[in-house]
Amino acid sequence: MRYFPKLTEYIEDLHREKHSPSCGIIIYSNHKKIYENYWGCEDAERTRKTTGKTLYNMYSCTKPMTVAAGMMLWERGLIDLDAPVEKYLPEIAEAFVLKDGEKVKVGGKMLVRHLFTMSAGFDYGITSRHISELVKKTRRKASTRDMISAFTATPLMFEPGERFYYSLCHDVLAAVIEVASGMRFADFMRENIFEPLGMDSTCFHMSAEEKEKRMALIWKWDGEKLLNFGRNNGYELTDNYDSGGAGLISCAEDYAIFADAMACGGLAKNGYRLLEDETICYMASNGLAGFVKHPESFSSVVGDGYYYGLGVRVREDEEGSEEGYPGEFGWDGAGGCCFTANMRDGVSIVFTEHLFCWPDAQGKLVHVNMRKAFYEDYLAGTVSDGDNAICDECESEYLRSSSAMTSMCPECAHVIFGYPKCEHVFKGGRCIKCRWDGSESLYIKELKSE
Repeated sequence: MRYFPKLTEYIEDLHREKHSPSCGIIIYSNHKKIYENYWGCEDAERTRKTTGKTLYNMYSCTKPMTVAAGMMLWERGLIDLDAPVEKYLPEIAEAFVLKDGEKVKVGGKMLVRHLFTMSAGFDYGITSRHISELVKKTRRKASTRDMISAFTATPLMFEPGERFYYSLCHDVLAAVIEVASGMRFADFMRENIFEPLGMDSTCFHMSAEEKEKRMALIWKWDGEKLLNFGRNNGYELTDNYDSGGAGLISCAEDYAIFADAMACGGLAKNGYRLLEDETICYMASNGLAGFVKHPESFSSVVGDGYYYGLGVRVREDEEGSEEGYPGEFGWDGAGGCCFTANMRDGVSIVFTEHLFCWPDAQGKLVHVNMRKAFYEDYLAGTVSDGDNAICDECESEYLRSSSAMTSMCPECAHVIFGYPKCEHVFKGGRCIKCRWDGSESLYIKELKSE
């Protein structure tokens, strides 16, 4: 495994100087783990060191996985993105907006695609009167599907398709997945994503006793000091409510398996096909342009230069940008966890921490700067001229060279970075010039045939 000095120094600074008591990172490159490191402790007494199995509330890092589940059903023909949501959830027909103080039903205009693209008109009011009453009435037993009626009892902020608005859309999508699959959302995720990928520590609900044993404490930066926020997730509205927007519990080791599969065109390192590569490219295409009235309404906490796809932000192709890498997609959560993936080079990055108000404590570009530090180390170790380097695949030495767009081990033909015969223009998961799909296989096949 390589050493990444700039990246290591950057995260050490987050831990020591920028209020991250427990954090970790795992980076994969085409199914091979190339970097892993952890800092701090899970507990306030500092008796349990952070590991790859330390659990975190992933909060909004749940969303990309929920969308992936929805796209699995889309591939199977069980979800129609352009069908009315009321086809799956009849109670959505009651959704309304207020015009001049009068209720105007607009639920019939809400399409499934509006849920995927956060443009259905919902808000994020999890403490609304209707939700609180349902939770109390059912003694915290209301299900994901039960909660939809409480969502529709509150006016939508705008008619579906008006603009992007960060909201409960993916929680409603979880209910659609339940109806389309005939399974509880948590069960569908377990049987189709967690278990096939080998994500053994990932779930939606956990007892307080288990959280005490396995989960890192949540901290909040109030501008002056860290406050202990325990381990509970406020988005877990009831014991039976599986939040598709913020309910996931996972660890760095588990989530990194998912991120690696996404970066490798939907194929996991154990051979499980999560999604087709064309589907992931679809997720990473602009989901708002040409669909909502105001696609410019999307903005990202990590800065400009991103558009919104299906459940992920995507870096636009901008030459010379230092705030991201074209084609990179991902998301982050309220507690500071984040992931990015890039099918162009098969690299995925997963960072875990439990820190509310992380943009204030660490800066809103903290995740961008983390990726920047990684790529500076990554490229310096693969395409700079001079001394020898060690191949990650076969551990033999090779001479570094920057004369081509790639660096390749002469012993095992492992492509370290890039593809040397074309200046790629990717569309639909492949280069439109050479048809390379981002994997090593095409280059190695051509190399051996010459």
